[in-house]
Formats: sequence, C-alpha cells, structure tokens
Amino acid sequence: MNILEVLEAFAQEVPGFLTCSVVSLLDGTNIGSVGVVENFDPAAADAYFSEVLKKNTAALDSLGLQADTEDVLLTTRSAFFLARALPETPYFWNVITTRRGSLGFTRALMRKYEARIVQTLP
Repeated sequence: MNILEVLEAFAQEVPGFLTCSVVSLLDGTNIGSVGVVENFDPAAADAYFSEVLKKNTAALDSLGLQADTEDVLLTTRSAFFLARALPETPYFWNVITTRRGSLGFTRALMRKYEARIVQTLP
C-alpha cells in the first residue's frame, strides 16, 4: 500500500473525519493527505502545525524535560486537531475531526495505523 491508500483506509474508520496528512517536521512539507472538506488547504495547516510541534519541543527542552511528545491536541468549538509524532522518523501525522468524533477512538486508530504509515515513508 502507498501512503494515500493507508490514509484513505484510516479515514474510512474515523467518526467525524475531516482531513489527515503526513508531514515533514523538518520543513512542514505535506507528503500525503486525504480529506472531505472543500476549500481547505491541508498544506497550509500542516506547515503551521509543524511550527507548533517545534515550539512544543523547544518548550520541553527549555524546561529540562527529556520527554518525547506523543501528540499535541488543539481544540476548537467545532473540531479536534491532533498532531502525532511518527516514531523514529522526522514526520508527524496531522488529523482533524469534528467534535462529534471520539478523541479516544481517533487516538486508538492512529496507534493501529501508525506502523503502516511509517512503512510508506520515503
């Protein structure tokens, strides 16, 4: 399977799915995305989220916390934005769902698909 096929399979299982992408943490480049939202530019959101993850890492480092970030959650009144680091890679996975979706279930599905995503990376 290629990255888009894996993301499509993931999207089919996520309640309230809006969009998801795999992104380079180094430069914010989107290497694959799928979504159901019209007039939405995932590449722009991904670039901004890469900066959020970089700032999170810098904040943890400045506090002397030697912890790896598992995921970062941003919530709005209408959506969950969940960015999850892909282990042992310079990539992260960005998933956006409506708030009608289950955050716990989305996280569980992300863990389920994580290895498949990593296998498709360049």
